Amino acid sequence: MTENKQEKSIPQLIVKLFDLLIRLVGENLQFIIQKRFLSPIKKALQLAILTAVAATLLFLAVIFISVGLIILLEKLVGSWWLTFLISAAFLVAVSLMLIWLMRRIGNSG
Repeated sequence: MTENKQEKSIPQLIVKLFDLLIRLVGENLQFIIQKRFLSPIKKALQLAILTAVAATLLFLAVIFISVGLIILLEKLVGSWWLTFLISAAFLVAVSLMLIWLMRRIGNSG
């Protein structure tokens, strides 16, 4: 009789062992996925959101400063069309300097 009980308990132990192994593998797999994949993706997403917010705020600041400088230049010059002519000449000069700098960097590398 004890052998019959022992035979019944061995399959039950094997089933229990497989259940424990499946649970252990599942927990380890969940930990690995969380630590190796989801955590870096979450950090990258947070960084991307913060970068987008900072870029938007910087863009707005540049616009407000530019409008303020144009208004100040108009007050100093006294003519609105001359203000826009000076602003356009400044933007063209900066663009040409950037193009020259890009060509210089491109030729050196």
